[in-house]
Amino acid sequence: MRVVLVYVENCFIWKLYMTSRHISVSTVAYDGYDIDVAFAEIAKLGIGLVEPAYIKGYMIFDETAFSDAAANSMVSKLKQYGLKSLAISAHMDSGNDDAQAMLARRIRFAAGIGATYVITNSTTVERSRELQKVLETNVPLAESLGVVIALENPGNGPSNLMVDGKTGAVLVQSFNSASLRMNYDTANALTCTEGQSRPETDIDLALPFACHVHLKDVVRVDGRWRYVAIGQGELDYAVLLEKLKSRLEIPLTLELPLRLMRRFHQDPERSTELPDLREVAVAIRTSWNCVARAFGDIPLK
Repeated sequence: MRVVLVYVENCFIWKLYMTSRHISVSTVAYDGYDIDVAFAEIAKLGIGLVEPAYIKGYMIFDETAFSDAAANSMVSKLKQYGLKSLAISAHMDSGNDDAQAMLARRIRFAAGIGATYVITNSTTVERSRELQKVLETNVPLAESLGVVIALENPGNGPSNLMVDGKTGAVLVQSFNSASLRMNYDTANALTCTEGQSRPETDIDLALPFACHVHLKDVVRVDGRWRYVAIGQGELDYAVLLEKLKSRLEIPLTLELPLRLMRRFHQDPERSTELPDLREVAVAIRTSWNCVARAFGDIPLK
């Protein structure tokens, strides 16, 4: 681990940059807050890597969020708070009629802010041919810009082409490109299959085709999935982190949608109340330290 002193907003703070392993924090933890609040809070914790999230339901945005001007603005904000971005979450249905242009915008935006990975969704089983056409155009674009499209297994939707590591591996392997890989989401593998797929074993099928991993955790409460800090839920992170320990080339992101819940077999719902910033900080610190202990790294205080 490399620890550096960075000047941010009239003060010096310690920032943690992983040299052997990259660990980011997603802005979904600050759902409902302005991006400046999210960046400032993450910087205050001493974390140096952030994953900006563009996910409908978590934040309000349109396609102008991926313009050249927006990329320039993001570069300025990252610099202002002493942060870097390895990946963006920019979820969309990649089999939709307008997916061709939408994915291209996300790829160019990622390249514009210096990020390597565009994390997004595949599509439904019924639109698999449309997805193939979209990828045939956009994978070469990604390759030319040094970007990797990372298809993520989603948290819900039984008609999805990808529902877990097994189905994701089949899709990515069929395309056979280093610029199209998988972002494996640990908790999504559990919730999308309503508990039928266990990420502790399913991850074995995903890792050979994964370039990035989202870490999050859930508990079952009164017929609902609720999201909690890493290590505080149903997933066995002792097993998961042991399997990730030797995969130093795979960046990790702590994704904590603390405002979110989902009834079994239904779409996600958000609380009407914003998460308390102090509680978010505790959840991030708890999650980071769960991972740090498993990897023998320095915990956050």
